[in-house]
Amino acid sequence: MMRAALLALATTILLTRIIADLEGIARESWKAPALAPRTELNRGPAYHQ
Repeated sequence: MMRAALLALATTILLTRIIADLEGIARESWKAPALAPRTELNRGPAYHQ
């Protein structure tokens, strides 16, 4: 009985850590386009005035 409870707790902790890691990776990938170097195409009309 105790062993099953410990196994369930360990599984829960492991899954929450994996999900948190995936959320962190998703957040980093959302940030990536903003950090991309600006090119002639995405400078916009104000640059060419």
